[in-house]
Amino acid sequence: MKRGSTYTVCLTNEGVDRISEDVREFLDAGDLDRHDLITLWLEFETAIIQFKERFGDQTEAVVVFSRLFGTPQLLVRVAGERYNPLKIAQPDEWQEIIRSIAERHPVFAYRGGTNILSIAQKRLRLSSITQILLAVVLGILVAWLGVTFLPESTRAMLYESVFDPLFDLFTGMLSGLAGPLVFTSVAWGVCGIGNTAALGRSGTAFLGRFALSVVTSAVLTLLVCIPLFPPNEGLVSGESNLLSDLVELVLGLIPMNMINPFVEGNTSQIIVLAICTGIASLVLSERTRRVRQAIGEINEIMMFLIEQLCRLIPGFVFIVVVSQAWSGTLADLGTAWLPFVLIVVLGFVRVALQFVFESVRGRVSLAKLVRACLPVTILGLTTASSSACFSGMVSTCTDKLGVEKEQVSFGIPLGIVLCKTTTVIEIVVFLLFCMRYYGVGANAAWYIHLGVVSVLYSMVIPPVPGGAIACFGLILAEMGIPAQALALLTTLDIVLDYAVTSCDVTIGMLNVLGAAKRLGRVDEARLKDPNNV
Repeated sequence: MKRGSTYTVCLTNEGVDRISEDVREFLDAGDLDRHDLITLWLEFETAIIQFKERFGDQTEAVVVFSRLFGTPQLLVRVAGERYNPLKIAQPDEWQEIIRSIAERHPVFAYRGGTNILSIAQKRLRLSSITQILLAVVLGILVAWLGVTFLPESTRAMLYESVFDPLFDLFTGMLSGLAGPLVFTSVAWGVCGIGNTAALGRSGTAFLGRFALSVVTSAVLTLLVCIPLFPPNEGLVSGESNLLSDLVELVLGLIPMNMINPFVEGNTSQIIVLAICTGIASLVLSERTRRVRQAIGEINEIMMFLIEQLCRLIPGFVFIVVVSQAWSGTLADLGTAWLPFVLIVVLGFVRVALQFVFESVRGRVSLAKLVRACLPVTILGLTTASSSACFSGMVSTCTDKLGVEKEQVSFGIPLGIVLCKTTTVIEIVVFLLFCMRYYGVGANAAWYIHLGVVSVLYSMVIPPVPGGAIACFGLILAEMGIPAQALALLTTLDIVLDYAVTSCDVTIGMLNVLGAAKRLGRVDEARLKDPNNV
């Protein structure tokens, strides 16, 4: 269908088929992998069928193909009473969590007596890795041309009047958006977690399991990596009393007012403030229903803005490469191979330990667990997309591992959001490397602060492209690391995303199995059947 074209069709079987075929064609024209495409297509088709069953097969639907800010959109309009077909498949709280992890999903609106179902097309564009590599190559080329043909005074002028202001502008915009994004994301998530806790013993078991898994990863990573990244000599601020430092650290988590955490970029305080806001909203229940709705809608806006801003990251990397090349420090970044290797190795070692733990604790064949989870592990490694792995994670847990569907229906989406066991490894290693590389002073309290910050951030990183990068900017500021580290971390994060996603989804499935088995909600015969893989 061409842009601007419109047609009207009755919601008969033939009409539904026509809309479904056009939706498939519309999604095919975008940049979606096969798993995401099929998931979105089926979700949209199911919603149209729900319209048909609610309003009857003689109801007319208007299908519109248009553009919004240059992005192709498909809309289906059905006149009648308000009816949201996207909230039929599962309970509302899980609907929000599941839909929040997808990069694209159908959206429902009701305006002027008309139900509107829409979906935006993901544009064809170069992959993030390709864009970063092109930015690095172009930056090196421009830097070489500058060194070859421009005098040093001209290069200094360009740095001071162009590159440095652009660097400050990008990091300032990122920090300005990241604080509100973290607040709305955490507050909105607390509302969902509160609904999870209402499930009683099951909800508590899953929450505790995911949190313990993340904390364990952080502690093990610190124990392994501190000897590899010791404090800088002469900068170790170890003269102060450890107890007083810890008390100061705890008190520093409590915001003095509602404004300072956002002005100062203190994200630990922002997280505490968001948690308190979410809990208060749950306690007040229906009296704050509109507030919760507003937080969710603002969260959508903030995620959209961050996603758009992060499209500028290749330009940001280009600026940093040129600046460091002209200052003679570009070659020093070659040492970044160490954190890269460490994160990959520790991530897959963590996966192996989880396999062994679940095998021994559950008395299940290790080979059976590995063979059952391997397809999803490989999918995560090739797509770097938790949403692409979602359906595979659900089918693996229910069909191959024997977990009851009720447990899987909320355990998997909750695990994708909270069980960031390899993400926390990435954050810890990054911060330790930057501490050493940029000469930041560190003592025992600093390392404890690092562990707390890493756990908090790993569990609240917004599930949106660029969410992790936005959080990195705030983490660096809180840990006293120069903002120049952001370009390096951004580049490594984009490359490492494939391995990190693969490890996170694998450990997530194993934790769902462990929690469900503890609750006695696993089909043991299916789980231990060596042929059921």
